[in-house]
Amino acid sequence: MKKILIFIFIISMSIGLVSCRNKTYEELYEDYSMYLEEQQTLYDGYINFINEISSTTLKSVVSIEANFLTDGIQNIGSGAVIDEDDLYYYVLTNHHVISYQSSVSNSIYVNNYVNDAIIAEVLFSDASYDLAFLRIAKNIEVTVFDMNINEISSNIDLVVIGYPSNQNHAITMGYFIEYRNVSVDSSNPLINQVNFPVLISSVPVKSGSSGSAIMNHDFELVGLIFAGRFQNGNEISTDSYAIPADKIIEFLELNGYGGLSS
Repeated sequence: MKKILIFIFIISMSIGLVSCRNKTYEELYEDYSMYLEEQQTLYDGYINFINEISSTTLKSVVSIEANFLTDGIQNIGSGAVIDEDDLYYYVLTNHHVISYQSSVSNSIYVNNYVNDAIIAEVLFSDASYDLAFLRIAKNIEVTVFDMNINEISSNIDLVVIGYPSNQNHAITMGYFIEYRNVSVDSSNPLINQVNFPVLISSVPVKSGSSGSAIMNHDFELVGLIFAGRFQNGNEISTDSYAIPADKIIEFLELNGYGGLSS
């Protein structure tokens, strides 16, 4: 995102400077064409990145509908497909997405990128990690994320993909800030039980982005969004908070799941 903003600034300045010298249209067009040629590698990188997201990575992110029939409540969130075997895909989402007060949803559906729906089973869930692990039968088309558990370096570009408030395929970009314990300003007590350093990024998220995947530019999952810093009642956050990938692995191992190869 920073590169894009810098590029826009350079273009604006270039146009302003050349116009002050009263260049002809043909000269301006030649300057512009030369600039595009010089920046072709950068443009090709952006194009390939977007193509990869739209053709493959979007299929690794799902939406979650958790229904609490006795309470008349429905939670909407996102999830990331992180593993598979011969019969099932395995989906990670937030504990607070599939939980309401002290109850776990008695009806959970996973929807893929073309809105095919399938019922999900909760294998285990933990408020102290704000994570829940689900499985679905292999009856819908999804793909599986690779995961990167290494600590992220400062200012590395990151991307969030999810389904906030029923918005399909929401993609936002930013960069890594730090790992730190946070206190979330939320009326939902289930969100405030995480007591370890989380992944903080500048990637903006909307209210309802819980369970969205956050990945690096190698399309590897580095965390799962669980909250954000929303100021002055804004629906879009200034920062986003994610459960880091190493804590996801820790959560799985503590609950006896050893299926991930990485």
